[in-house]
Amino acid sequence: MNYHRLLLRRLEEGRPLRIALLGLSKFTTMYLAQARVSPGVHVVAVGESDPEAARRAMLALGWPSEQIIAQTPEAALRQGSTCVTEDIELILRTGAIELVIESGSDAVAAVAYALQAFRARKHVIMVSTAADALVGPWLARKAREAGVVYSAAYGEAPALACELIDWARTSGFEVVAAGRSARHLPGWEFGSPDTVEERCDPPLDPERSNAAERQRVNAFLDGTKPALEMAGVANTCALMPAAGGLSFPPCGTPDLPRVLRLREDGGVLERIGQVEVVASIARNGEPVARDLGRGVFVIFRAQTEAGALRMRDWFRDYEISCDETRRYGAVYRPSQLRGLELGMAVASVGLRNEPTGSPHTWNADVASFAKRDLQTGETLEGAGGRCVYGRLLPAQDALALGALPIGLAAGARMIRDLPSGACVRWSDVELPAVSDALRLRREMENAYAPD
Repeated sequence: MNYHRLLLRRLEEGRPLRIALLGLSKFTTMYLAQARVSPGVHVVAVGESDPEAARRAMLALGWPSEQIIAQTPEAALRQGSTCVTEDIELILRTGAIELVIESGSDAVAAVAYALQAFRARKHVIMVSTAADALVGPWLARKAREAGVVYSAAYGEAPALACELIDWARTSGFEVVAAGRSARHLPGWEFGSPDTVEERCDPPLDPERSNAAERQRVNAFLDGTKPALEMAGVANTCALMPAAGGLSFPPCGTPDLPRVLRLREDGGVLERIGQVEVVASIARNGEPVARDLGRGVFVIFRAQTEAGALRMRDWFRDYEISCDETRRYGAVYRPSQLRGLELGMAVASVGLRNEPTGSPHTWNADVASFAKRDLQTGETLEGAGGRCVYGRLLPAQDALALGALPIGLAAGARMIRDLPSGACVRWSDVELPAVSDALRLRREMENAYAPD
């Protein structure tokens, strides 16, 4: 790939990649720990609603104080330093910034900033899986129209899974399934942030266990976050979810190719080319042996019968994890380093104009479903809250249901009662305001609506 060599060349030529971070999440904090020592990269600006807190975080990462005192992005460009500011608009107006990393947890704001960046002819790396699941295919389209790149964030599960899928297809295999592992049990989709401790392992850090953190963690445990991630994989790699959504079969690494094969062959898949999430805990609550942790996987097989016959021997010879028939093989990555690996996306986008994953079709959506009986007048909290969870559905099924996407649920007000387990539809809510995200979503839905 030669990214490091190319970055060194950019450094020698005095034209490093000039980037900006919008939102100082855990993910981008991890990236900043690496960016400070990455050659050929200049973090020109960090946009954060609490600039002082951002500066403290950067100091704790070893950034020299004199490196983060620039008053404007323009001053940072002249000095070779970094401006930490709450003025996102100022950052996006700075012409020399080439690439923006959007890491806001609010999907509506993330979409708005991405569109502004495209208009300013800046590439965007989207960390927010909620924004990507909401309108990712249309954001990618808007980026192409502007002559820039819209990319998933390398280090997160979707980009890592897409990398394995690309490896399999480029090697001539048929992709049977792909996905990740997660901690989940049936019934957890109704879980509340108030009960996170009962389901969380390892326990939450008491110093970080505020309401926002509990809701964020709950979005993983109730299945919403895995659904958002798998929507990104499906829409990027032309895969499909099952009609009923993710089934979270308990599965350790030795059993991946046995469990994730077609039902007619004894597995759980309803189709070839399906996204799925395996559970790291068994239905009785015990840990799965040799679980995949936070890793990602791809299941593949030969595309011809003749190839399959030879592949059985080669899978054995080269110790590829496979089922008992040796028709289905698995390759997995047992970990993700999240923001510590984001530099791969920065280099790919900034040096070669190539995304590390970008959705090009709308195959999957994440719809809102009621966690409990919802009453008229209630305001929904969005992903990980007490009211709704996100269920992965084929996009056409979500469209036919008129389902409210989970990315627009936060702040929506119920205008009719709904029972627990029901799909929350557009017609069931009143949205707080018209937004770029809502406009783009409606545009995408209209484009994909059946004739």
